[in-house]
Amino acid sequence: MGTQYSHFSAEERGVLMAMKQHGHSGRAIARMLGRADSSVSRELARNGVRTPGPTPALGRPRRGYDAVRAGERARRLRRRARRERKLSADSALWLEVQRRLARY
Repeated sequence: MGTQYSHFSAEERGVLMAMKQHGHSGRAIARMLGRADSSVSRELARNGVRTPGPTPALGRPRRGYDAVRAGERARRLRRRARRERKLSADSALWLEVQRRLARY
């Protein structure tokens, strides 16, 4: 059987935000949430926000995390990820399928 994946809940995002603000590492956050390190890293990369202030001389710009904005973005992306159905009720294709099925 395959691996079971689940989205971050609002509570998990809240814990992630609080721990990130207190300077905890991604691994420490993952341990606290009972998640894989890569899951926390991916969540921070996808839904992180740039913090105001100067960019450090070396490395990447500082990134923060806002649980509310992250949740809204995740919901928006999930809605957009849904594929449009090819066979909708009362379309010409639907009626043709119904007609041909009725013959058998």
